[in-house]
Amino acid sequence: QWCVNYAISVNSASDHTIIRRNTITESGNGIYIIATTTATNSNYLQVTSNTIHDLNQTGFYTTGVAASDGHAIGVQGGSNNLYQFNVITHLGGSCFTLYDFAAQVLQGNSILSNWCEDVNDPSALGRREIGFEYGNINTGHVANDVANNVVSGNVFTNVGTTCIDTKSVQPSVGRAWTHTHNTLIDCAIGLKFRYDTDGNTGFIYTNNICQNCTVQTFHFQ
Repeated sequence: QWCVNYAISVNSASDHTIIRRNTITESGNGIYIIATTTATNSNYLQVTSNTIHDLNQTGFYTTGVAASDGHAIGVQGGSNNLYQFNVITHLGGSCFTLYDFAAQVLQGNSILSNWCEDVNDPSALGRREIGFEYGNINTGHVANDVANNVVSGNVFTNVGTTCIDTKSVQPSVGRAWTHTHNTLIDCAIGLKFRYDTDGNTGFIYTNNICQNCTVQTFHFQ
């Protein structure tokens, strides 16, 4: 509680770390997994059954990553990690942001059966208000840097902008992301896919429920 930047920070190459049954509140970000290259990735993590709520939603912290990010669970790279049964409420940035830098591997991760509610930014910080977000630096990737990641069985509700925001990243075997059996309620946009400069579409979106999306159910750009 009352951590300006991160409540829990997992630094480079911290394989097999387990973060379970914690309560995190009144902080800039919740859990932040930090790496910028494949060599420094943290792999085989278990981030499960945590309660994360009231993360700087009103903009009390106004500097650093607290002001710019506001992630409940922020992840840079890594493979074979599990994010499951987390309850996340009342924040301005995102429930999940997975990001990879150029040539950084992000494979075989599972985001399963999490609850994400009230992602809205009433402050003047201008954060993204997203349920699940995958982003990347588009230059420098090769085929299958990002592959076989699954987002399934999650609930995203009362989300200010987009429930699921995903991008392309040059897959050649399989697909980079599978979004399936998620429930998206009271979002501005249900699914946003951003096709940048890096090749194939690389995602599957199937058997999701989207209700009361005020702007669009799907948005492709």
